[in-house]
Amino acid sequence: MATKFYEKFKHPIKVLIQNEYIRKEYLLFKLCSMTKGSRSAVWEGKIKPSELSREYKVQIEYKEGTKVPKVKILSHRLTDKYGKVPHTYSNDELCLFYWKDNEEYDKNGRLKNL
Repeated sequence: MATKFYEKFKHPIKVLIQNEYIRKEYLLFKLCSMTKGSRSAVWEGKIKPSELSREYKVQIEYKEGTKVPKVKILSHRLTDKYGKVPHTYSNDELCLFYWKDNEEYDKNGRLKNL
């Protein structure tokens, strides 16, 4: 699904471009680290999915050449009454795939809205 979309890009979007996008779009996020050569980066920030939900501290790790960014909730452990929270991987990373969009990235290769 997301793999097919990602493969459309001949050159993966650069970390520096992704950083600029996150800096402008997500004012509550900050760059925590970037590797030498700017091939990967980690951002942390706060999101509140709805007025009724709590605020979450989130970490995003993006590496050039990977198909999907790693996204983790740092501030609260996600739980539900059945034990497995929807749209998470086995290591508690969030899945950003949204079936209506069919992609984790926008048409320009930037990470989709959180």
